[in-house]
Amino acid sequence: MEMTKLAFISVSRFDNNAVTRGAILVTDMETKPLEFRVTGPVRPTPLQKTLYGDVLEEYILVNLLALPLLSAIRERPDLILVRDPVLLYLQPHVEQHVTRISKENDLRYGGDDEPQDVISSLSGRYDPIVLDMHRDFKSALPEIRKSLSTIFAQRDLLEPFERIQVATEQVHNQRLGDRDNPGA
Repeated sequence: MEMTKLAFISVSRFDNNAVTRGAILVTDMETKPLEFRVTGPVRPTPLQKTLYGDVLEEYILVNLLALPLLSAIRERPDLILVRDPVLLYLQPHVEQHVTRISKENDLRYGGDDEPQDVISSLSGRYDPIVLDMHRDFKSALPEIRKSLSTIFAQRDLLEPFERIQVATEQVHNQRLGDRDNPGA
């Protein structure tokens, strides 16, 4: 699998978890930014919380944040990287593989209790990371592991998520995209 672009999709919660925003950073293989987008704030109402129940978080993260972000970008990624395990439910809706990455000391088992794949930085510069995928697409994991191992030797694959978090906080603090702030 030859890759030229990665997409990092992140979710940020604000205002005591009352507001959720999604963000996407598309990079080249050296994690240099090519495109960045942030969603407007999503504030579920008490009625929506009641009607959606346990599926509300998945609906918000996949349908209201991740899919619109992927539709909005001009740069088409070869692989989508996420941190939130709920975003693995994005996989059946997109053609690119969606892979969750986390620190090795995070939980090493997915929702289906199968061990996940750990990769180490070939250069030894970064702490090992854990890869996971949607249970129906795990057969692609060895190929993705190989591609990411090459990148991980030179670049910290978790660091772009830190950039996204800071940028999303800046956008949120400026109230950009907020319907309550029509000048934004």
